[in-house]
Amino acid sequence: MKSFYILIYSSIILSSCFSIQTGRPFEYIAPDDWRGVFVTDATTAERAPVLFQVKSDEKGKPQKLVFDNGLSQMETDSLRFWGDTLFAYFNKSKTYLRVIYEINLMEGKLFFEDDSEYPLVFQAQSGKFPRFPDVRREPIADISGLWQADFAQQGVDSMQVLQFEFQQKENVVKAKLKIGEIDAHLVGNIQGNQLYLSGFDGAKVYFLSALVQNNKSITRGKIAVNLQKYVFNATK
Repeated sequence: MKSFYILIYSSIILSSCFSIQTGRPFEYIAPDDWRGVFVTDATTAERAPVLFQVKSDEKGKPQKLVFDNGLSQMETDSLRFWGDTLFAYFNKSKTYLRVIYEINLMEGKLFFEDDSEYPLVFQAQSGKFPRFPDVRREPIADISGLWQADFAQQGVDSMQVLQFEFQQKENVVKAKLKIGEIDAHLVGNIQGNQLYLSGFDGAKVYFLSALVQNNKSITRGKIAVNLQKYVFNATK
């Protein structure tokens, strides 16, 4: 009789595995608003926040993820479910998110298909949350317009030219960042004299922090581009 129960138990386990491997996992996550973070510094656990939406079909099955960058959006090209894992692909960037998911949670990494960079840790939770905390401090200045910056990688002496174009409405700031051939869109806010922006274009995660002195001077600027760190001062 004991061997009979062992046989039944083994059949259940095999049946469950077969169900997963034949493509019948639970393929549903909460639709609409999510907030996620990419870890851009493993030592300090610095996190670059992103806001995105899960777009689902009429049956509730997710079709794509849409990331908000203020002046633009970044969409996944395809989603694939395998067991408790979701793969979200960005074909042009040759990157993909691989996350363990539940209805309202995700945790995993952003991978680069050519292994050109280390994977970035990614975590997300469903719900309508602010990108950055709103402490309701009046901005010290309106920084809208074109800015030029001296820009350097941390620990490197050579300087580059960095250009910003800011669009500010009250505390909300949208930005276009130009570094050489890179054009990136970031969004965030200014609270008092503190400026925080972030963005994600499928290949790169951007996180910017700086102090606004007035409407013509920004100092102590820091930018993370994936795991690379840069510093800058900007003038208008």
